[in-house]
Amino acid sequence: AAPAARRALARGVARRVELVAEAHRRLSKSMFRELAEHAVAAVEVEALLRVALLAGEHLSARKLLALFVRTHGLRDSVEDLLLLATGEAPARWAGTDDQQPGATERRHLLALLFRMRDGDDTSEAFGAFATSVLPA
Repeated sequence: AAPAARRALARGVARRVELVAEAHRRLSKSMFRELAEHAVAAVEVEALLRVALLAGEHLSARKLLALFVRTHGLRDSVEDLLLLATGEAPARWAGTDDQQPGATERRHLLALLFRMRDGDDTSEAFGAFATSVLPA
């Protein structure tokens, strides 16, 4: 019952931006990593990504995306996903084969990246993040 309760608590925290920011300040690195792992497994990473972007924590955002890619077995790299989200990728990359492992999670993550790119409060931070990750 305790692991299930921890997962439920982590998912609840991961859904709320203000709680993620507070957890980042107060939890140990290992506890916050556990929160991120539960959020990634549950495909609930929007608040975590938003907090990292708005704080300018590009390494944290990149680690979160890399964890998502690994956890869900995506074929894309973080760089590939950012190229798609910024419109810099070749058009042939945009399609998602529904038979590919993690296809649903990939669509979800790309939709999230598009929201971050286009969001009134996140577009500038997303642009800075993408610039820091992608080769010039």
